[in-house]
Amino acid sequence: MEGTCNHCVFPLTEAQSDKYDTQGLTSLIYAAHQGKVKCVTQILKAQVADVNAETTDGHSALTAACSTGQLECAKELIKAGACVNKENKQKWTALFWAANNGHNNCTIQLIENGAEPNIKSIYGWTALMHASYKGHLKVTQELIKAGADANTQGLDGWTPLMVASWAGQVKCIKELLKAGADHNKQNSQGRTALILASHQGHHNCLTQLIEAGADVNQADNHYITALSLASFFGHTQCLRSIIVARAELEHIDKDGDTALICAALGKQPECLKILIEAGANLNSQGHRSYTPLMWTVIMKDWKSIKVLVDAGVGVNRQNRWLDCSHVCCQIWGIRVFEVAP
Repeated sequence: MEGTCNHCVFPLTEAQSDKYDTQGLTSLIYAAHQGKVKCVTQILKAQVADVNAETTDGHSALTAACSTGQLECAKELIKAGACVNKENKQKWTALFWAANNGHNNCTIQLIENGAEPNIKSIYGWTALMHASYKGHLKVTQELIKAGADANTQGLDGWTPLMVASWAGQVKCIKELLKAGADHNKQNSQGRTALILASHQGHHNCLTQLIEAGADVNQADNHYITALSLASFFGHTQCLRSIIVARAELEHIDKDGDTALICAALGKQPECLKILIEAGANLNSQGHRSYTPLMWTVIMKDWKSIKVLVDAGVGVNRQNRWLDCSHVCCQIWGIRVFEVAP
């Protein structure tokens, strides 16, 4: 059977319709990817192409159409018998591509024709995780409606709520929480959605999680909390909200450091001010028995030194070996409090 498609460069012959070009594409896959619905229809009508033929990476015409949001092509391919749950080498289905790229119409079409929403890729991610990470709200809603698991975990233990929190997708967070997402679930590092939002400084996500009841004092595998991360990275808005939510100011991590020490290590004078105003211990001793002031001196952080000194820090507070004045002399050969601007 032969014919020529007026809209496509590929000839429609039995010998060539399933032939791969240098990029590993057949004429059907190429036409579907480009949204050439007339070409797709003609190729399928001619019955010279395998509707489920794959590229070397395992991509079919249907995944190609859904990756670029070609709804009409997807409809024709499904009608011709395209497998909606066919996986590529990464175990991505057409639904993954539609969800990842935010093509809601293709997502609905696939679900209506039997697409399974809880299939996992080789990394354990689902279509819902990709949609949530990218902030595709409508796709997220459709997947949840279709039965996607809001508490599924990837190989690294991340959930849809965690990836949305990391990426700052507050609208998707709201939808996931409505669907019953567990806001205190931990990934393989022991981090919760709240800890991840704090790490990234996504204040709107953090407040949404706190309002939902997330535990502000939950710590990861290194005993690091949202408070410590906000302090270290200088996320002042997050820090204030965490403190208001009754975070434990003197919680210590695996190294024995408090949030105030973390702020000193991160060279965050504004965070130091916020923590001091909240009542944090100025003279707490953490890793190597160093105080916040000792760390600021070591890093020559003049602004933070001034904040601590103005707050009444103990200048002669000693660690196991020496006091802060000796640290100054040892590192710089000077007395910092005599020459600080």
